[in-house]
Amino acid sequence: MIKSIVIKVFRLTDITDRILKAKKSQKKMDDEHWQEKLVDEIHKIQLDHQLEIIELESKISMCNDTIKEYRNREKLLVNQEYENKKFAKENAYTANKISSKLEDFGLEIYKIIGEVKGIRDEADNNKLRIEKK
Repeated sequence: MIKSIVIKVFRLTDITDRILKAKKSQKKMDDEHWQEKLVDEIHKIQLDHQLEIIELESKISMCNDTIKEYRNREKLLVNQEYENKKFAKENAYTANKISSKLEDFGLEIYKIIGEVKGIRDEADNNKLRIEKK
């Protein structure tokens, strides 16, 4: 009872109400401050994350370009290898053809040489007959 009289006399209830209001107001301001800080930090993290994503996407793009370049080189090499094999086969065919013609020519020369040898032998025999007479 004395306590309530003292509170009424000195208007302490008004002061306690003000203190409670001030505490609530300070708490609200603190909450707003920390909310803003939290939003700022989230925004900063999001920006860092977006920057990291952009960097990684550019690296991926560069890697994809390198892969495309290597695939194009591979296609060129495969085409070049095909053309080289084709030319090698054509050259082998031509070499076989030349070899066959040379072999035919050699056989013809043997034939001619045989005929010339036969003619020579015949001439030698005729010479011997003539010399014997």
